[in-house]
Amino acid sequence: MINKKLFAIIIVSFLFLVIPLAYAPWFDLFESDCSNSIDDDFDGDTDCADSDCSGQIKGYVNDESLQEIEGARIRVLDASLNPVQVHYSNQSGLYASSILCGTYTVVTDFQDKIPLTEENVVVSPLGTMINNATLYAGNVCQDDCTLTGNNIIEAACQGINGCSFYDSTSAAVCDNAQPGWIKDYNATHFLQCAEGIPQNKTQVASAVSCSEENLIKVTKVVSYQGKLVKLVVVTCG
Repeated sequence: MINKKLFAIIIVSFLFLVIPLAYAPWFDLFESDCSNSIDDDFDGDTDCADSDCSGQIKGYVNDESLQEIEGARIRVLDASLNPVQVHYSNQSGLYASSILCGTYTVVTDFQDKIPLTEENVVVSPLGTMINNATLYAGNVCQDDCTLTGNNIIEAACQGINGCSFYDSTSAAVCDNAQPGWIKDYNATHFLQCAEGIPQNKTQVASAVSCSEENLIKVTKVVSYQGKLVKLVVVTCG
């Protein structure tokens, strides 16, 4: 037979535990709202900073023939382009991971394939973001914005392997140029491709004088830093 006094203590203890929980709507065991800027479960993390609000990012990586690529590297970067996660595709070309909800940049690369950078990849709270990637064979971008195997600047290399144009205008201006070429940025400025900063244009007038009786002048058109310029050679004697 259960001791009546012990039974009463158990009942009272139960009521003390259950009743406060039943009548305390502010108490949550997990982040119940991922967009109210309130730490619902009092664990120190709010909304998308709380793992309770994590979503999923997943996708398939294949080549231009739609064949799955195993071992492709997928880097997930935050708003400051700092690595958050690194994954590798499996035999089926699939990668998947739980990640805090937010906006990311995803970079996918594999051996001799051209890396693919996708910006503004949004993972919603408790949602699944499908981010497939198709990688194409070709020369790889270098840090001077050219491709391996040639000396031609490609605007598409922006942000890949250290290539960084001043802005979208300079990328368009230097596209298909060669490193070191001087190109007109606009009517008042020029820049040196590929990663130069726009500079003010200046013009200097040349004057030639000769104390001798004979002055021999030869004029030729030559290519200098990607531009056709007039070269004047003067000989006194």
